[in-house]
Amino acid sequence: MTLQERLWRKSRLPSDPTGECIGTDLNRNFDYLWMLTGAESDPCSQIYAGPSAESDPEISQLTAYINDSIPEGTIKIYISLHSYGQRYGTVFTYGSSATTLYEVSGSGKEWAYAVKNIKIPYTIELRDKGELGFVLPPEDIIPVAREVTEGFVGMIAAAREIDIL
Repeated sequence: MTLQERLWRKSRLPSDPTGECIGTDLNRNFDYLWMLTGAESDPCSQIYAGPSAESDPEISQLTAYINDSIPEGTIKIYISLHSYGQRYGTVFTYGSSATTLYEVSGSGKEWAYAVKNIKIPYTIELRDKGELGFVLPPEDIIPVAREVTEGFVGMIAAAREIDIL
């Protein structure tokens, strides 16, 4: 895969000294159960978790911002939005994320739940279910945005109903 590849899934920093392999899978780079399962140490792998947890600046800066700037207990919902698969998954349960998709450790969802004690962490995989894959037609963008917005509104309402918000 080249850097010009439209469907590039990793970060863009060189991941080996030769520069031959590029990027880290950012959803496997968080500092919780890093490299335990569903990740690779090969810098050329699509699921390369990085040389260490939080090694990529996108993740280290995100976690530093949350750790240093947002008071503990303030974040109530954490959403990791992905494409595609049209599924949702919660942490530490048997559901779409663990059984239908793939095992993963070092994810933002796990980190949010276990390290930051965020009670409602989700991974949401956008449409479609596999026919179109990552190349969603332009006419589907607005319907997907509406679905996601409605889902967020429903999630907030449910969180209020159970006194999390």
